[in-house]
Amino acid sequence: MAVVGHFPFVTMAREEYIPLTKPENAGIRRAEAKWYNRVNKVAVAAVAASALLLTAGFSGSVTLATTALTPLDGASFCDITGQASGYINLPHKKDGNYFYWFFESRADPANDPLVLWLTGGPGGSSMMALLTENGPCSVSADGTHTVPNPHSWTNNANVIWVDQPIGTGFSYGAKGDYDHNEFDVAQNMHAFLNGWRDAHPKFANHKLFIAGESYAGHYIPAIAAHILDTANDNDGYKPIELSGVAIGNGLTNPTVQLAHHADMLQDNAYGKKLMNDHDFAAYKLAVKKVVDLAHKCNAENDNLACTEATARWMTDVSHPIMSVANVDPYDLRKDNIAVLKKEVDGTHAPLSPDMVANFGSPAVHAFLNNKLVQEKLNVHTDRVHGWNEIAQHVFRNFMGDFSKTFDGMVANILDANVPVLIYAGDADLVCNWKGNYAWTTGLEWSGKKAFNAAKTADLVVDGVAAGTVQSADKLTFARIYNAGHMVPADQPKVALEMINRFLAGKPLA
Repeated sequence: MAVVGHFPFVTMAREEYIPLTKPENAGIRRAEAKWYNRVNKVAVAAVAASALLLTAGFSGSVTLATTALTPLDGASFCDITGQASGYINLPHKKDGNYFYWFFESRADPANDPLVLWLTGGPGGSSMMALLTENGPCSVSADGTHTVPNPHSWTNNANVIWVDQPIGTGFSYGAKGDYDHNEFDVAQNMHAFLNGWRDAHPKFANHKLFIAGESYAGHYIPAIAAHILDTANDNDGYKPIELSGVAIGNGLTNPTVQLAHHADMLQDNAYGKKLMNDHDFAAYKLAVKKVVDLAHKCNAENDNLACTEATARWMTDVSHPIMSVANVDPYDLRKDNIAVLKKEVDGTHAPLSPDMVANFGSPAVHAFLNNKLVQEKLNVHTDRVHGWNEIAQHVFRNFMGDFSKTFDGMVANILDANVPVLIYAGDADLVCNWKGNYAWTTGLEWSGKKAFNAAKTADLVVDGVAAGTVQSADKLTFARIYNAGHMVPADQPKVALEMINRFLAGKPLA
Protein backbone atom coordinates (compact mmCIF):
# COMPACT_ATOMS: atom_id res chain seq x y z
CA MET A 1 0.00 0.00 0.00
CA ALA A 2 3.00 2.28 -1.17
CA VAL A 3 0.39 0.58 0.68
CA VAL A 4 -0.27 1.58 2.32
CA GLY A 5 2.05 1.52 2.49
CA HIS A 6 -0.11 -0.98 0.84
CA PHE A 7 -2.01 -1.53 -2.36
CA PRO A 8 -5.52 -3.07 -1.93
CA PHE A 9 -5.79 -5.17 -5.09
CA VAL A 10 -9.12 -6.83 -4.34
CA THR A 11 -11.22 -4.52 -6.52
CA MET A 12 -8.88 -4.89 -9.49
CA ALA A 13 -9.04 -8.63 -10.12
CA ARG A 14 -10.47 -9.89 -13.42
CA GLU A 15 -11.37 -13.35 -14.60
CA GLU A 16 -9.90 -13.40 -18.09
CA TYR A 17 -7.12 -11.84 -20.11
CA ILE A 18 -8.14 -8.91 -22.32
CA PRO A 19 -5.15 -7.81 -24.43
CA LEU A 20 -4.25 -4.13 -24.53
CA THR A 21 -3.11 -4.51 -28.13
CA LYS A 22 -3.60 -7.42 -30.49
CA PRO A 23 -0.26 -9.12 -31.24
CA GLU A 24 0.27 -9.95 -34.90
CA ASN A 25 1.54 -13.45 -34.12
CA ALA A 26 -1.14 -15.92 -33.07
CA GLY A 27 1.39 -17.92 -31.08
CA ILE A 28 2.24 -14.84 -29.03
CA ARG A 29 -1.46 -14.21 -28.45
CA ARG A 30 -1.94 -17.74 -27.13
CA ALA A 31 1.16 -17.51 -24.94
CA GLU A 32 0.07 -14.19 -23.46
CA ALA A 33 -3.45 -15.44 -22.87
CA LYS A 34 -2.10 -18.51 -21.10
CA TRP A 35 0.17 -16.34 -18.96
CA TYR A 36 -2.55 -13.93 -17.88
CA ASN A 37 -5.10 -16.64 -17.23
CA ARG A 38 -2.55 -18.36 -15.02
CA VAL A 39 -1.91 -15.15 -13.17
CA ASN A 40 -5.58 -14.47 -12.55
CA LYS A 41 -6.34 -17.87 -11.06
CA VAL A 42 -5.14 -16.45 -7.77
CA ALA A 43 -7.99 -16.00 -5.31
CA VAL A 44 -9.23 -12.43 -5.06
CA ALA A 45 -9.36 -12.55 -1.28
CA ALA A 46 -5.85 -13.93 -1.04
CA VAL A 47 -4.55 -11.17 -3.27
CA ALA A 48 -6.27 -8.53 -1.19
CA ALA A 49 -4.97 -9.97 2.03
CA SER A 50 -1.43 -10.12 0.71
CA ALA A 51 -1.71 -6.47 -0.23
CA LEU A 52 -2.84 -5.57 3.25
CA LEU A 53 -0.43 -7.74 5.19
CA LEU A 54 2.06 -6.06 7.48
CA THR A 55 4.32 -9.07 7.52
CA ALA A 56 6.98 -7.42 9.63
CA GLY A 57 4.80 -7.78 12.71
CA PHE A 58 3.22 -11.13 11.88
CA SER A 59 4.40 -14.15 13.81
CA GLY A 60 1.59 -16.65 13.42
CA SER A 61 -1.83 -17.14 14.92
CA VAL A 62 -3.04 -14.56 17.42
CA THR A 63 -5.70 -15.21 20.04
CA LEU A 64 -7.29 -11.98 21.19
CA ALA A 65 -8.32 -11.59 24.80
CA THR A 66 -11.90 -10.63 25.57
CA THR A 67 -11.10 -9.08 28.93
CA ALA A 68 -11.18 -5.35 29.55
CA LEU A 69 -8.18 -3.22 28.77
CA THR A 70 -5.65 -2.33 31.40
CA PRO A 71 -6.01 1.24 32.75
CA LEU A 72 -5.63 3.82 30.01
CA ASP A 73 -3.94 6.54 32.00
CA GLY A 74 -0.29 7.51 32.27
CA ALA A 75 2.44 5.13 31.17
CA SER A 76 -0.02 2.33 30.44
CA PHE A 77 -1.39 4.26 27.46
CA CYS A 78 1.46 4.26 24.98
CA ASP A 79 3.92 6.71 26.58
CA ILE A 80 4.53 8.97 29.56
CA THR A 81 5.38 11.99 27.41
CA GLY A 82 2.88 14.69 26.58
CA GLN A 83 0.37 13.56 23.98
CA ALA A 84 -2.81 14.71 22.30
CA SER A 85 -5.31 13.14 19.93
CA GLY A 86 -8.47 14.23 18.21
CA TYR A 87 -9.56 16.13 15.14
CA ILE A 88 -8.69 19.17 13.10
CA ASN A 89 -11.55 20.50 11.00
CA LEU A 90 -10.83 21.40 7.38
CA PRO A 91 -12.67 24.73 6.96
CA HIS A 92 -12.87 24.55 3.16
CA LYS A 93 -14.75 21.23 3.36
CA LYS A 94 -18.41 20.71 4.20
CA ASP A 95 -17.59 18.49 7.17
CA GLY A 96 -14.01 17.28 6.67
CA ASN A 97 -12.14 16.26 9.81
CA TYR A 98 -8.65 14.76 10.05
CA PHE A 99 -7.79 12.55 13.01
CA TYR A 100 -4.33 12.74 14.54
CA TRP A 101 -2.34 11.30 17.43
CA PHE A 102 0.55 13.47 18.59
CA PHE A 103 3.42 12.76 20.97
CA GLU A 104 5.96 15.18 22.35
CA SER A 105 9.65 14.36 22.16
CA ARG A 106 11.08 12.20 24.92
CA ALA A 107 14.16 14.44 24.95
CA ASP A 108 13.53 18.18 24.50
CA PRO A 109 10.01 19.01 23.26
CA ALA A 110 10.63 22.75 23.32
CA ASN A 111 13.54 22.57 20.90
CA ASP A 112 13.29 19.28 19.03
CA PRO A 113 11.77 19.46 15.52
CA LEU A 114 8.21 18.60 14.55
CA VAL A 115 7.68 15.61 12.25
CA LEU A 116 4.48 14.90 10.34
CA TRP A 117 4.13 11.20 9.43
CA LEU A 118 1.98 10.01 6.53
CA THR A 119 1.25 6.38 5.72
CA GLY A 120 0.49 5.55 2.09
CA GLY A 121 -2.24 3.46 0.53
CA PRO A 122 -3.89 5.64 -0.58
CA GLY A 123 -6.22 5.09 2.33
CA GLY A 124 -3.73 3.61 4.78
CA SER A 125 -4.09 4.69 8.40
CA SER A 126 -1.03 6.26 10.01
CA MET A 127 -2.13 4.70 13.30
CA MET A 128 -0.79 1.41 11.93
CA ALA A 129 2.66 2.93 11.53
CA LEU A 130 2.46 4.46 14.99
CA LEU A 131 1.69 1.10 16.58
CA THR A 132 3.84 -1.22 14.44
CA GLU A 133 6.73 0.88 13.12
CA ASN A 134 8.01 4.15 14.56
CA GLY A 135 5.64 5.25 17.31
CA PRO A 136 6.34 5.34 21.06
CA CYS A 137 4.52 2.06 21.64
CA SER A 138 3.30 -1.14 20.08
CA VAL A 139 0.28 -3.24 21.00
CA SER A 140 0.50 -6.38 23.09
CA ALA A 141 -0.07 -9.70 21.32
CA ASP A 142 -3.51 -10.05 22.89
CA GLY A 143 -4.54 -6.52 21.88
CA THR A 144 -5.27 -5.33 25.41
CA HIS A 145 -2.49 -2.85 26.19
CA THR A 146 0.53 -1.01 24.82
CA VAL A 147 4.22 -1.81 25.10
CA PRO A 148 6.94 0.90 25.01
CA ASN A 149 9.03 1.14 21.84
CA PRO A 150 12.66 2.02 22.63
CA HIS A 151 13.27 2.99 19.00
CA SER A 152 10.44 5.48 18.64
CA TRP A 153 10.98 8.46 16.37
CA THR A 154 9.77 10.52 19.32
CA ASN A 155 13.10 9.88 21.05
CA ASN A 156 14.35 13.15 19.56
CA ALA A 157 11.33 14.65 17.79
CA ASN A 158 7.75 15.74 18.32
CA VAL A 159 5.70 13.59 15.95
CA ILE A 160 2.17 13.82 14.51
CA TRP A 161 0.61 10.73 12.96
CA VAL A 162 -2.42 11.74 10.88
CA ASP A 163 -5.12 9.76 9.07
CA GLN A 164 -5.63 11.21 5.60
CA PRO A 165 -7.23 11.62 3.06
CA ILE A 166 -10.82 11.88 4.30
CA GLY A 167 -12.26 8.42 4.95
CA THR A 168 -8.95 6.96 6.10
CA GLY A 169 -8.70 5.43 9.57
CA PHE A 170 -10.61 7.61 12.04
CA SER A 171 -10.89 10.62 9.69
CA TYR A 172 -14.26 11.42 8.16
CA GLY A 173 -16.23 13.88 6.07
CA ALA A 174 -19.46 14.49 4.22
CA LYS A 175 -20.20 12.67 0.96
CA GLY A 176 -18.88 15.51 -1.18
CA ASP A 177 -15.69 15.91 0.88
CA TYR A 178 -13.78 12.95 -0.54
CA ASP A 179 -10.62 13.60 -2.51
CA HIS A 180 -9.31 12.26 -5.82
CA ASN A 181 -5.89 13.78 -6.46
CA GLU A 182 -2.79 15.31 -4.91
CA PHE A 183 -4.04 18.87 -5.33
CA ASP A 184 -6.78 17.98 -2.87
CA VAL A 185 -4.31 16.22 -0.58
CA ALA A 186 -1.92 19.18 -0.52
CA GLN A 187 -4.64 21.74 0.12
CA ASN A 188 -6.12 19.62 2.92
CA MET A 189 -2.81 18.97 4.66
CA HIS A 190 -1.89 22.65 4.55
CA ALA A 191 -5.23 23.45 6.18
CA PHE A 192 -4.66 20.68 8.72
CA LEU A 193 -1.23 22.02 9.66
CA ASN A 194 -2.56 25.54 10.10
CA GLY A 195 -5.41 24.27 12.26
CA TRP A 196 -3.07 22.02 14.23
CA ARG A 197 -0.73 24.92 14.96
CA ASP A 198 -3.70 26.90 16.26
CA ALA A 199 -4.60 24.01 18.55
CA HIS A 200 -0.99 23.53 19.70
CA PRO A 201 0.52 27.04 19.68
CA LYS A 202 3.69 26.10 21.58
CA PHE A 203 4.76 24.04 18.55
CA ALA A 204 3.65 26.59 15.95
CA ASN A 205 7.17 27.87 15.32
CA HIS A 206 8.97 24.53 15.29
CA LYS A 207 10.86 23.40 12.23
CA LEU A 208 8.69 20.96 10.27
CA PHE A 209 9.82 17.75 8.58
CA ILE A 210 7.37 15.65 6.56
CA ALA A 211 8.03 11.90 6.46
CA GLY A 212 6.16 8.87 5.21
CA GLU A 213 6.27 5.72 3.15
CA SER A 214 4.85 4.05 0.06
CA TYR A 215 2.09 6.19 -1.51
CA ALA A 216 3.42 9.06 0.58
CA GLY A 217 5.85 9.28 -2.34
CA HIS A 218 2.89 10.98 -4.02
CA TYR A 219 1.59 12.83 -0.97
CA ILE A 220 4.80 14.36 0.33
CA PRO A 221 6.10 16.07 -2.83
CA ALA A 222 2.66 17.58 -3.46
CA ILE A 223 2.24 18.80 0.13
CA ALA A 224 5.77 20.17 0.39
CA ALA A 225 5.52 21.94 -2.96
CA HIS A 226 2.19 23.48 -1.94
CA ILE A 227 3.67 24.74 1.34
CA LEU A 228 6.58 26.33 -0.52
CA ASP A 229 4.39 27.79 -3.27
CA THR A 230 1.99 29.44 -0.81
CA ALA A 231 4.61 30.65 1.68
CA ASN A 232 3.95 34.29 0.79
CA ASP A 233 0.16 34.06 0.63
CA ASN A 234 -1.63 36.45 2.93
CA ASP A 235 -3.88 33.83 4.53
CA GLY A 236 -3.55 34.99 8.12
CA TYR A 237 -1.15 32.21 9.11
CA LYS A 238 2.56 32.40 9.70
CA PRO A 239 4.41 30.53 6.92
CA ILE A 240 5.38 26.97 7.76
CA GLU A 241 9.14 26.50 8.13
CA LEU A 242 9.62 23.38 6.01
CA SER A 243 13.01 21.96 6.97
CA GLY A 244 13.10 18.64 5.14
CA VAL A 245 11.19 15.68 3.70
CA ALA A 246 11.87 11.94 3.98
CA ILE A 247 10.23 9.28 1.80
CA GLY A 248 10.64 5.58 2.54
CA ASN A 249 10.06 2.95 -0.17
CA GLY A 250 7.92 5.53 -1.89
CA LEU A 251 5.98 5.58 -5.12
CA THR A 252 7.08 8.86 -6.70
CA ASN A 253 7.73 8.24 -10.41
CA PRO A 254 5.70 5.22 -11.54
CA THR A 255 6.96 5.36 -15.14
CA VAL A 256 10.53 4.84 -13.94
CA GLN A 257 9.81 2.61 -10.96
CA LEU A 258 7.55 0.24 -12.89
CA ALA A 259 10.35 -0.44 -15.34
CA HIS A 260 12.42 -1.81 -12.45
CA HIS A 261 9.77 -4.18 -11.09
CA ALA A 262 11.20 -7.09 -13.02
CA ASP A 263 14.78 -6.41 -11.95
CA MET A 264 14.27 -7.57 -8.39
CA LEU A 265 12.69 -10.87 -9.40
CA GLN A 266 15.91 -12.16 -10.93
CA ASP A 267 18.61 -9.98 -9.37
CA ASN A 268 18.35 -9.19 -5.67
CA ALA A 269 20.61 -9.16 -2.64
CA TYR A 270 19.04 -12.34 -1.27
CA GLY A 271 19.99 -14.65 -4.14
CA LYS A 272 16.37 -15.47 -4.94
CA LYS A 273 15.34 -16.20 -8.51
CA LEU A 274 11.61 -15.72 -8.12
CA MET A 275 10.47 -16.67 -11.64
CA ASN A 276 11.72 -19.14 -14.20
CA ASP A 277 13.05 -17.71 -17.44
CA HIS A 278 9.85 -18.39 -19.40
CA ASP A 279 7.59 -16.67 -16.89
CA PHE A 280 10.09 -13.87 -16.46
CA ALA A 281 10.09 -13.11 -20.19
CA ALA A 282 6.28 -12.90 -20.19
CA TYR A 283 6.33 -10.75 -17.07
CA LYS A 284 8.74 -8.26 -18.64
CA LEU A 285 6.42 -7.87 -21.62
CA ALA A 286 3.50 -7.24 -19.27
CA VAL A 287 5.48 -4.64 -17.33
CA LYS A 288 6.48 -2.83 -20.53
CA LYS A 289 2.85 -2.47 -21.58
CA VAL A 290 1.92 -0.97 -18.23
CA VAL A 291 4.92 1.38 -18.38
CA ASP A 292 3.71 2.55 -21.80
CA LEU A 293 0.26 3.21 -20.35
CA ALA A 294 1.77 5.15 -17.46
CA HIS A 295 3.71 7.30 -19.92
CA LYS A 296 0.47 7.95 -21.81
CA CYS A 297 -1.25 8.86 -18.55
CA ASN A 298 1.35 11.51 -17.75
CA ALA A 299 1.76 12.82 -21.29
CA GLU A 300 -1.95 13.31 -21.93
CA ASN A 301 -3.13 13.89 -18.34
CA ASP A 302 -6.15 11.81 -19.27
CA ASN A 303 -7.98 10.38 -16.26
CA LEU A 304 -9.25 7.39 -18.24
CA ALA A 305 -5.74 6.50 -19.41
CA CYS A 306 -4.42 6.97 -15.88
CA THR A 307 -7.12 4.74 -14.43
CA GLU A 308 -6.44 2.05 -17.02
CA ALA A 309 -2.72 2.20 -16.26
CA THR A 310 -3.45 1.67 -12.57
CA ALA A 311 -5.85 -1.20 -13.20
CA ARG A 312 -3.34 -2.95 -15.45
CA TRP A 313 -0.64 -2.37 -12.89
CA MET A 314 -2.64 -4.22 -10.26
CA THR A 315 -3.63 -7.15 -12.46
CA ASP A 316 -0.64 -7.52 -14.76
CA VAL A 317 2.30 -6.42 -12.63
CA SER A 318 1.37 -6.91 -8.97
CA HIS A 319 -0.70 -10.10 -9.13
CA PRO A 320 2.05 -12.24 -10.70
CA ILE A 321 4.39 -11.49 -7.83
CA MET A 322 1.99 -13.38 -5.57
CA SER A 323 0.45 -15.93 -7.92
CA VAL A 324 3.60 -16.91 -9.83
CA ALA A 325 6.58 -15.74 -7.78
CA ASN A 326 4.64 -16.75 -4.65
CA VAL A 327 6.26 -14.21 -2.32
CA ASP A 328 5.15 -11.33 -0.16
CA PRO A 329 5.43 -8.28 -2.44
CA TYR A 330 6.48 -6.15 0.53
CA ASP A 331 9.32 -8.46 1.54
CA LEU A 332 10.72 -10.96 -0.94
CA ARG A 333 12.23 -12.94 1.94
CA LYS A 334 8.74 -14.00 3.03
CA ASP A 335 5.95 -16.15 1.62
CA ASN A 336 2.71 -14.69 0.34
CA ILE A 337 -0.55 -14.65 2.26
CA ALA A 338 -1.86 -17.99 0.94
CA VAL A 339 1.23 -19.80 2.24
CA LEU A 340 1.03 -17.99 5.56
CA LYS A 341 -2.62 -18.91 5.95
CA LYS A 342 -1.79 -22.58 5.45
CA GLU A 343 0.84 -22.29 8.17
CA VAL A 344 -1.71 -20.74 10.53
CA ASP A 345 -4.74 -22.98 10.06
CA GLY A 346 -3.61 -25.78 7.74
CA THR A 347 -6.00 -24.94 4.90
CA HIS A 348 -6.12 -23.24 1.54
CA ALA A 349 -9.75 -22.25 2.06
CA PRO A 350 -10.78 -18.78 0.83
CA LEU A 351 -10.06 -16.00 3.27
CA SER A 352 -13.06 -14.36 4.88
CA PRO A 353 -13.57 -10.58 4.55
CA ASP A 354 -12.81 -10.21 8.27
CA MET A 355 -9.54 -12.05 7.89
CA VAL A 356 -8.62 -9.96 4.87
CA ALA A 357 -9.23 -6.81 6.91
CA ASN A 358 -7.43 -7.97 10.03
CA PHE A 359 -4.61 -10.25 8.89
CA GLY A 360 -2.05 -7.45 9.01
CA SER A 361 -2.27 -7.11 12.78
CA PRO A 362 -5.29 -8.54 14.59
CA ALA A 363 -3.96 -7.08 17.84
CA VAL A 364 -3.84 -3.51 16.49
CA HIS A 365 -7.26 -3.96 14.91
CA ALA A 366 -8.73 -5.12 18.21
CA PHE A 367 -7.00 -2.36 20.17
CA LEU A 368 -8.15 0.52 17.96
CA ASN A 369 -11.69 -0.85 17.77
CA ASN A 370 -11.99 -1.10 21.53
CA LYS A 371 -14.52 1.51 22.70
CA LEU A 372 -12.38 2.45 25.70
CA VAL A 373 -9.42 3.19 23.45
CA GLN A 374 -11.56 5.20 21.06
CA GLU A 375 -12.94 7.20 23.97
CA LYS A 376 -9.42 7.87 25.24
CA LEU A 377 -8.34 9.01 21.76
CA ASN A 378 -11.35 11.34 21.41
CA VAL A 379 -12.65 9.50 18.36
CA HIS A 380 -15.97 10.82 17.06
CA THR A 381 -17.74 7.48 17.33
CA ASP A 382 -20.99 9.04 16.20
CA ARG A 383 -19.36 9.61 12.79
CA VAL A 384 -16.74 6.86 12.63
CA HIS A 385 -17.94 3.28 12.86
CA GLY A 386 -14.83 1.22 13.39
CA TRP A 387 -11.19 1.42 12.34
CA ASN A 388 -9.51 -0.41 9.47
CA GLU A 389 -5.90 -0.37 8.35
CA ILE A 390 -6.87 0.43 4.76
CA ALA A 391 -9.93 2.19 3.31
CA GLN A 392 -10.58 0.65 -0.08
CA HIS A 393 -13.09 3.31 -1.09
CA VAL A 394 -10.34 5.91 -0.64
CA PHE A 395 -8.02 3.83 -2.81
CA ARG A 396 -10.64 3.66 -5.55
CA ASN A 397 -11.04 7.43 -5.47
CA PHE A 398 -7.34 7.78 -6.37
CA MET A 399 -7.28 5.36 -9.29
CA GLY A 400 -6.64 8.22 -11.70
CA ASP A 401 -3.87 9.62 -9.51
CA PHE A 402 -1.88 6.45 -8.94
CA SER A 403 0.19 6.37 -12.15
CA LYS A 404 1.11 10.06 -12.18
CA THR A 405 4.65 11.24 -11.52
CA PHE A 406 5.75 13.62 -8.76
CA ASP A 407 9.52 13.60 -9.08
CA GLY A 408 9.43 17.03 -10.73
CA MET A 409 8.08 18.42 -7.47
CA VAL A 410 10.95 16.77 -5.59
CA ALA A 411 13.38 18.59 -7.90
CA ASN A 412 11.65 21.88 -7.12
CA ILE A 413 11.83 21.16 -3.39
CA LEU A 414 15.57 20.54 -3.66
CA ASP A 415 16.07 23.71 -5.67
CA ALA A 416 14.23 25.57 -2.90
CA ASN A 417 17.10 24.45 -0.64
CA VAL A 418 15.01 21.95 1.33
CA PRO A 419 16.82 18.70 2.27
CA VAL A 420 15.36 15.48 0.86
CA LEU A 421 15.99 11.93 2.10
CA ILE A 422 14.92 8.99 -0.05
CA TYR A 423 15.39 5.64 1.67
CA ALA A 424 14.40 2.10 0.76
CA GLY A 425 14.57 -1.36 2.29
CA ASP A 426 16.24 -3.63 -0.24
CA ALA A 427 13.87 -6.60 0.22
CA ASP A 428 10.80 -4.69 -0.96
CA LEU A 429 9.40 -5.50 -4.40
CA VAL A 430 6.50 -3.08 -4.93
CA CYS A 431 8.47 0.12 -4.37
CA ASN A 432 11.91 -1.41 -4.61
CA TRP A 433 15.21 0.32 -4.01
CA LYS A 434 16.37 -0.02 -7.62
CA GLY A 435 13.37 1.89 -8.95
CA ASN A 436 13.70 4.53 -6.26
CA TYR A 437 17.40 4.93 -6.99
CA ALA A 438 16.68 5.22 -10.72
CA TRP A 439 14.24 8.12 -10.42
CA THR A 440 16.46 9.79 -7.81
CA THR A 441 19.49 9.80 -10.13
CA GLY A 442 17.26 10.96 -12.99
CA LEU A 443 16.03 14.07 -11.18
CA GLU A 444 16.56 17.30 -13.11
CA TRP A 445 17.77 19.69 -10.43
CA SER A 446 20.70 21.98 -9.82
CA GLY A 447 22.67 19.35 -7.89
CA LYS A 448 22.14 16.45 -10.30
CA LYS A 449 25.71 16.28 -11.56
CA ALA A 450 27.21 16.38 -8.08
CA PHE A 451 24.78 13.80 -6.69
CA ASN A 452 25.22 11.34 -9.53
CA ALA A 453 29.00 11.63 -9.26
CA ALA A 454 28.99 11.07 -5.49
CA LYS A 455 30.36 7.76 -4.27
CA THR A 456 28.36 5.47 -2.02
CA ALA A 457 29.44 4.98 1.57
CA ASP A 458 28.37 2.62 4.31
CA LEU A 459 25.57 3.58 6.65
CA VAL A 460 27.12 2.41 9.90
CA VAL A 461 25.03 1.83 13.02
CA ASP A 462 26.66 0.40 16.15
CA GLY A 463 29.78 -0.39 14.17
CA VAL A 464 27.96 -2.46 11.55
CA ALA A 465 27.20 -1.56 7.93
CA ALA A 466 23.40 -1.38 7.84
CA GLY A 467 23.10 -0.03 4.30
CA THR A 468 24.64 2.35 1.80
CA VAL A 469 24.33 6.09 1.36
CA GLN A 470 24.81 8.41 -1.60
CA SER A 471 24.59 12.13 -0.90
CA ALA A 472 25.38 15.54 -2.36
CA ASP A 473 24.06 19.01 -1.67
CA LYS A 474 20.52 18.62 -0.27
CA LEU A 475 19.75 15.11 -1.59
CA THR A 476 20.47 11.82 0.18
CA PHE A 477 19.60 8.29 -0.95
CA ALA A 478 19.88 5.38 1.49
CA ARG A 479 19.54 1.69 0.75
CA ILE A 480 18.76 -0.25 3.93
CA TYR A 481 19.85 -3.87 4.22
CA ASN A 482 17.57 -6.62 5.50
CA ALA A 483 14.43 -4.51 5.38
CA GLY A 484 11.27 -4.71 3.35
CA HIS A 485 8.63 -2.09 2.56
CA MET A 486 8.38 -0.86 6.17
CA VAL A 487 11.95 -0.06 7.19
CA PRO A 488 11.15 1.16 10.75
CA ALA A 489 9.41 -2.17 11.44
CA ASP A 490 12.20 -4.36 10.06
CA GLN A 491 15.19 -2.31 11.19
CA PRO A 492 13.95 -0.05 14.02
CA LYS A 493 17.36 0.91 15.42
CA VAL A 494 18.76 1.67 11.97
CA ALA A 495 15.68 3.67 10.98
CA LEU A 496 15.85 5.73 14.17
CA GLU A 497 19.55 6.48 13.75
CA MET A 498 18.98 7.40 10.11
CA ILE A 499 16.13 9.81 10.82
CA ASN A 500 17.91 11.36 13.82
CA ARG A 501 20.94 12.17 11.69
CA PHE A 502 18.71 13.63 8.99
CA LEU A 503 16.72 15.78 11.43
CA ALA A 504 19.95 17.08 12.95
CA GLY A 505 21.38 17.97 9.55
CA LYS A 506 24.21 15.46 9.94
CA PRO A 507 25.58 13.20 7.17
CA LEU A 508 24.10 9.71 7.20
CA ALA A 509 27.50 8.21 6.42
